Amino acid sequence: MRSSMKNRLLPDPGRAALAVALAASVAAMTGTGTRAGSVLLDTIGDGSRFQVGKELSRSVSLGYDAYPVSGDLTGARPAFQPGGVTLNGTTGVPVAQTWNPGAPGQLVPQSGQYAAWIVQPFVPQTSGQVTQVEFIAQIRQTAGYNQGPGRTAFLDILPAPEGETLPPGFSPVAVDLSQAFLGTVVRAQGFSRTVEAGRRYWLVFAPVSEPGVWHSSGLDYANLNWRWKKPAVDGQSVSDALYNNRNGSGEFLPMPGRILGVRLSGSTATPQPARVGEAKQLADGTFVSVEGAVVSAKTGAVGPGFFYVQSPDRSSGIRVVGTSPFDAGSLVNLTGTVASVGPERAILLGSISATSGSAALRPLFIGNSHAGGADSGLQPGVTGGTGLNNVGLLVRVAGIASPSGEREFTVNDGGRALKCRMGAGMNRPESGFVAVTGIVSLELEGTRIVPVILVRDASDITSL
Repeated sequence: MRSSMKNRLLPDPGRAALAVALAASVAAMTGTGTRAGSVLLDTIGDGSRFQVGKELSRSVSLGYDAYPVSGDLTGARPAFQPGGVTLNGTTGVPVAQTWNPGAPGQLVPQSGQYAAWIVQPFVPQTSGQVTQVEFIAQIRQTAGYNQGPGRTAFLDILPAPEGETLPPGFSPVAVDLSQAFLGTVVRAQGFSRTVEAGRRYWLVFAPVSEPGVWHSSGLDYANLNWRWKKPAVDGQSVSDALYNNRNGSGEFLPMPGRILGVRLSGSTATPQPARVGEAKQLADGTFVSVEGAVVSAKTGAVGPGFFYVQSPDRSSGIRVVGTSPFDAGSLVNLTGTVASVGPERAILLGSISATSGSAALRPLFIGNSHAGGADSGLQPGVTGGTGLNNVGLLVRVAGIASPSGEREFTVNDGGRALKCRMGAGMNRPESGFVAVTGIVSLELEGTRIVPVILVRDASDITSL
């Protein structure tokens, strides 16, 4: 999943290195509930806040590197120097580099197309599920090697191996760095990694999505916020970073320094797996995971700060409170907390990521009098409603259009005048027979629950 960026300061941790702490859970965007569990807050390093919005003065490279190293690192990004040892271009730190025999009595540095990977080991103090990673990065589009157009990094969290080679199971989340200028705080979402207290893990920063390869579409060259030889006052929870510029293959070399300004967040609760229809029947406050749902209305299409997903078989749909980058028709996995938003069941979004495959997004054609339907367990229907509950589903209705308010109109099929609500910038039909596609939502009119069709865009309204 491509992640978003925000130029804001990380919270000052008030301590010199990583500490995995528990904080109170954040309130839902609607103010109607809170997320289940607590948020895991992990922060590496002090002083990293001063790097946000500035040229990274202390950094380590991620991405293309022309020279592989052969021994323990005491610095990064070596520049060739005679004598069998290289020097870091900014700090003069010795680095052991791979050399090849040259002319008699001479050695030459090995060079080629290599990609630098970085690992930050850590030990959480609390068990839970990590769903988001923030870090400070800077893409070097003007000072880079210009080996290709790649502006994407890849992140994953893996149990630390016995040795210092990349363990199996690397399945990273993609992070867009194309707008990461001058120490940008980058947010990587879509994680679903369970961590256990006291166990050692690797936070892997990679320039490509698979180890052992270099290709021209890989990350060209970026910097991560880093400090060399930072005092290890927290050796029980975080250790020095590891470095590999052999495309992630072979040994990761110790590098006495830390990736600064990393923030991991998630939940101490374990989500309960459920299908969309099952999630609607869970009690408020239940932490849930839903896999293979199809986005039926993207964020902002039918209202600010929420979107809708439904089962691929069109058996059930639900509102999701939060922001998603995915368009309608995308298949996603998500976690969140079940809640009630007015008369509708909803999920307060914790994390969301794309999943493979596709699903045809086709609306159900229903009569106006069946919009909303009857009660179904914890999901209310409309007052006096009959038939199957279809709240949250993408449907298609038809009737004679009449204006009824700002950005609202009704369609009357002779059985019911059904309210339809449009987004900004859409032309309201004033008359005539129309077909309307949209999401079935509910709202209160006094003590009555009534249906309303949320129209996603202008193409959802068709004159017949």
